[in-house]
Formats: sequence, structure tokens, C-alpha cells
Amino acid sequence: MQSSLEDFRDGGPRPTDRDDLDLHQTFADLRVPFSGSDELTLRAGRQEMAYGSQRLISVRESPNNRLGPQNIMDLQPGVDFTLVKGLKLTTSCDFVWRESLDDGVYGVALNLQVPPGASQARYVGTFPSASLAWQAGRHLNLTLNYVTYLFGDFVKLSIPNQRNGSYVSAVVTVRF
Repeated sequence: MQSSLEDFRDGGPRPTDRDDLDLHQTFADLRVPFSGSDELTLRAGRQEMAYGSQRLISVRESPNNRLGPQNIMDLQPGVDFTLVKGLKLTTSCDFVWRESLDDGVYGVALNLQVPPGASQARYVGTFPSASLAWQAGRHLNLTLNYVTYLFGDFVKLSIPNQRNGSYVSAVVTVRF
């Protein structure tokens, strides 16, 4: 849940200053156990997404409030594998559609990356990914991420020269 209200500005709040109570992010998991410690997790909900440099899909920042996700449909099945103690491989494939033909794809600064009018297609793209996470110690986690962008008809028709791509990132997390 999230809410941002401003009442002390001369002339009252601007539209960017106000965000009434909003269901920002939520999800529910249904876990189906298999043999031993294996399980299948089905997850449904609403969450922020940010991929790589966030040029195609990013969180929605406004000048004063983080905006909740809107106008995009996303299906992301995935599988986690514990390879050995402390080493986990996560694989998933993200399928993304526009909810409305009036939707575009926006970047991190709310700049329009792919305009809505050039295509009647809804499918934004497929984004297979893999992450390898190693819990190297009590306070140290190392993660290697790989994502491929396979653009759908909406992007291909809207930006004809746009090529598929991929990125790799490494993350070091130190917890105190």
C-alpha cells in the first residue's frame, strides 16, 4: 500500500503531489510440493519491473511519488534450482503485452520509448532470463544475471530498426 498527500503548498497540491491510497505492489504464491524439497510456485499479482538499463521496461517515477504499475500485462513462469548448498539457479521467461492499444512503453524518466500509435499489435516481447546466486558467506551474496530481449510485434512495427538484444549484470550484496 502507498499514499502520498501534500497539503502545505500555496495553491494546493499539484497532480504530481497527490497519490491517494493505492495498492502499489502485491502478489500471492501458491506452492505445490513435489518429492523431497522440490516445489512449484505459482505467483500472481502486481509488481514493479525494471530490466537492465530500463530503456524498455522500468519503474514509474514521477517528480514526487513513485507510481504503481499500470497498463501492462505480464506472465512470468520460472523455475528455481538449488545446485549445491548456497548456490541457486533461477530461470524464467517473461511474456509482456500492452493492456490497451493506447499504451506506449516508457523509460525510467517517464520518457516515451515506444509510442502507442504506430502499431495495433499488443505483444511487447519475450524476455527469457537466468540468474545464478551464490551465498558466499553470512553477509555476502554474489549474483550473475542474464536477460535476452526478443521483441514482439508492437516494438518491431513501432521501431522497425530495433534489434533484439541481451545483457549481463553482476551484483554484489553485502548485508550488515
